[in-house]
Amino acid sequence: MNNTLIFYVIFLLLFFISFAQCKLKESDEKGNLYLLNIVIITLFFIVIISGMRGKGVGADDYNYIAFIRNTPELFKIKFDEIKGSTMEPGFTLLVSFLKMFSENVNFIFTSITAISVLLISISYYKFSRFYSFCILIYFSHIYLYREMTQIRAGIAYAIVLLGFYFLYNKRNNLFYLLVIISSFFHISTLAAIIIIPFSKVINTRKRAIAIIFLAIVMSLGNVSNILISYASIYLSNSAQIQKYVLDSAGYVYSLDLFNPTTIKQFIFMFIVFIYWNDIVKITNSKIKILISSYVLSLFFLIAFSSLAVFASRIASIFSMIEPILIVQILLSQKDTSKRMAMMILFSIIYALILCLNLEIKQVLGPYSNIIFS
Repeated sequence: MNNTLIFYVIFLLLFFISFAQCKLKESDEKGNLYLLNIVIITLFFIVIISGMRGKGVGADDYNYIAFIRNTPELFKIKFDEIKGSTMEPGFTLLVSFLKMFSENVNFIFTSITAISVLLISISYYKFSRFYSFCILIYFSHIYLYREMTQIRAGIAYAIVLLGFYFLYNKRNNLFYLLVIISSFFHISTLAAIIIIPFSKVINTRKRAIAIIFLAIVMSLGNVSNILISYASIYLSNSAQIQKYVLDSAGYVYSLDLFNPTTIKQFIFMFIVFIYWNDIVKITNSKIKILISSYVLSLFFLIAFSSLAVFASRIASIFSMIEPILIVQILLSQKDTSKRMAMMILFSIIYALILCLNLEIKQVLGPYSNIIFS
């Protein structure tokens, strides 16, 4: 059996669920409850696919396995061990807590994945009644890079996504709190805070377009290289800055301006611009904070393209809301036939993205599962 077949099966299942949910009326409580139960079962398998994977499927698996084995149980770990840990204290404490129940690596992987998937699913469920399609979009890309690979960033970004829900509903204090909590799992998520002042600047379509053009100018003018020279003077003592911004022999390399991710976001941003008025109207302008987030994601991808890892990490935080934007575009269409046609078109695009990630970019190693093997 093709070792990536399970991913296509899950994607196809999510497509059929989304197709049914798209046709279902919001007032049909019995039908919606039935679909919700199917989604929950599907999410269980999504957790198992990641948590029970064989060693080496994810690019960072062996690093995490070594970290897990070297981390003491919660009541045996010392403060100096937390402080001197190679990973953030929140993640270190979570691993040490889970080791109280079992030292099995797959148990810990499964538990961490379950937390991330639960937080993400709750966020999408709260954001939109068409949550199943949000999960389909998430599964085609974000899931592969986070829950299957960068599990520490996965749980941190999941917390930030929930924070975006509160920000969307103008509960800024809860957003700040969740961003701070997420930073104890991955320090990069502190960057999410800049969305609040940034969103006040980008509150119109013209300003959003202007920001994207500014990013292109910055990229062509190598502005990021100028910033590197300043960073090397003032921030050279920071291990994270050294690793992702200054070390040209390690994680610092250029990202092609026309790479698949940037092109995809360009296209989706263009679609958002087309349907700007529609989605702003149906959300009473609340969607503008999420549009600003997506613009910011594209800005970092383009303006800091010479710092690929840095740009991708920060951009990923703000692009977590992509599924919500796409779903809001679908929901803005009153005509059911048009909505269904658009959903099928987007599904084809995300199927191609899933295929690109699995077969061309090969973001995962040969897939195996300790349960299914």
